[in-house]
Amino acid sequence: MSSTTLRSLCRAFVWGSHPVRASKFNMPAFRSAPRRTLVYANADAKTFEQVTTPKDRIAVLVWPMSSTRAYYRESGSGLPFDLVKVDTESEYGLALGQKYQVTALPTVIAFRDGKPIDKFVGALREPDVQAFLEKL
Repeated sequence: MSSTTLRSLCRAFVWGSHPVRASKFNMPAFRSAPRRTLVYANADAKTFEQVTTPKDRIAVLVWPMSSTRAYYRESGSGLPFDLVKVDTESEYGLALGQKYQVTALPTVIAFRDGKPIDKFVGALREPDVQAFLEKL
């Protein structure tokens, strides 16, 4: 197993609708600020509402490209928001795409207090994505 795969396995994941935190070697990490990056894969309506309603910063990722998902997870690591992935081919994903006017993939929408606050459409370069995530 490559070290990149191992690192990605040591991040926070969601099993069903329950987030699970995992760290390297299951040892606690000591930080001055709380670190929270949970990844919700293939979120359904219930999970989407539960995650986007609290007064937190959330980034919603809407696309089917698996190669770019790891980059967003790495870029967002340590930033105070969760990543919600929506399956664009599911019935709920299509309905959510219509609700938030997703016209092209990839689309990234940032939510706060259950409302969209910022969005970009199309593939961006890594520095532009990092700047988008940092300004949230």
